[in-house]
Amino acid sequence: MTVSSIVPVNNYVGNSSTKEFDFDFLIEDEGELVVQHIDEDGVITTLTLGVDYSINEIGNEEGSYITFPLDSSSYSVLSEDETISLILSLVIKQESEFRNSSYFDFTVLEWTFDYIVRILQIMNRQIERTVKVQEGSDIDSDELVVNINTLVGCLSTIETVYNNLSNIGTTAESITDVNTCAENIEDIQNAYENAQTAITKAAEASTSVDNAQIWAEGTDEEVIALGGEHSAKVWAEEFTEGADIGLSNLSDLGENKLEAQKAYYTGNVLTDEKAYSQILEMLENLSTTGSDTYTINDEEVEIPYTLSNTGAKIVDAAYREQVQTLYEKTGTALYYTIDEENNNFTLPMGEVYGMLTKLQTDIDTVENELDGSWTGSSNTMASSSVLSATSTVSYDLSEYLPDDGEIYDVILSGSFSSGASSGYTTDVRISTDVATGFINFACAITRTSSSVYSSGQIILPVGSERVVTLTNATDYNTNIVVFRAFNYRKVR
Repeated sequence: MTVSSIVPVNNYVGNSSTKEFDFDFLIEDEGELVVQHIDEDGVITTLTLGVDYSINEIGNEEGSYITFPLDSSSYSVLSEDETISLILSLVIKQESEFRNSSYFDFTVLEWTFDYIVRILQIMNRQIERTVKVQEGSDIDSDELVVNINTLVGCLSTIETVYNNLSNIGTTAESITDVNTCAENIEDIQNAYENAQTAITKAAEASTSVDNAQIWAEGTDEEVIALGGEHSAKVWAEEFTEGADIGLSNLSDLGENKLEAQKAYYTGNVLTDEKAYSQILEMLENLSTTGSDTYTINDEEVEIPYTLSNTGAKIVDAAYREQVQTLYEKTGTALYYTIDEENNNFTLPMGEVYGMLTKLQTDIDTVENELDGSWTGSSNTMASSSVLSATSTVSYDLSEYLPDDGEIYDVILSGSFSSGASSGYTTDVRISTDVATGFINFACAITRTSSSVYSSGQIILPVGSERVVTLTNATDYNTNIVVFRAFNYRKVR
């Protein structure tokens, strides 16, 4: 057999459809063909015969083809960014023996020469793909390989330099300015950092203004996102609604609760340890005794008692039945009964020293003296302004409150920010023509060179002058993010 001049490798780029790939060299067994898959990232993987591919024919001098992928393979049909390589691989060996003999087998000799030529073709292919040094050059081949690998690792940088040749030329022409920049690089870096800090603080200030508005009158969803439940406006509206409902139901609720408590304690034997101990303390060192006599069912009933220092009458449990009978017949039995053997007691029954009647009277009085209903109305008195150091600013609410000369409770809310320097303080105080003096409203102190924010909410009475006053009690300017009044009610 003759061996043609061939390249013992076939490479194919995929097209997402082809599954048969030719090789045009002889293989005498399956192990002489190596099939490699190269993915889009250049990763090379040697494929497995019978799992990933199959060989159509072995022993054909013109070669044959493989089928890839098989159904058992984890690979898909070769795509446009993938490559498959079919490579002849022979073991370098010579196992044929030629001795003096009367018989000489030229077939074996020819096969041996052919095998050697096929190995030489493989080696020639590999040599062609190596880095070469020209004859006569003093370049060290090992050093050349290291330098080439370094260049390969810097290809992206070299390409960037090439694409910016014009800018490099401009830089060379301005080398004096470049050197000046280099000498001042620390200031340049600080300028960038300071600019970024300014941008961040501006964003924080904007966020704080938005948050202050949400806390004042935002929706529940907006306030929940900030960690709250309701805005001040919603709280005031709910308070107004709850106050209206409470006024109409307070008397009934109070009476019902008292009746429930009265029903529970009337005649029940109680074992509360603390209360029992207190009754025993009332009995200590007492010598004043007495008895009350009642006519019940035409019979005289005597109830002996010990009189405590508080005026309470304490009866032994032996007379508990008589006390209960007295209550059932008259509706009142103002005695404690105590069982020292079993550690229990009962409370006085009926209108205990007039307490229930007095409480009901108090409820009626409170109902008559409660203030008016809240009126929902918002009024922004200041925003994005400065409250100068140690200064006082007054705000007129005559357009906001009714012109009737009456006193009104007003819900006031404010948000403030300090200067951006460590140790700056914010101390805003508030007063009205009724609530005079200095009432602390919002306080803060900086610990870094950044601004801090503080806020305050308060209900204050405003009189006929209709004036609210803010005072800066520090030696530093304070920024008023927002200062509002919302919701008011007449004070009776």
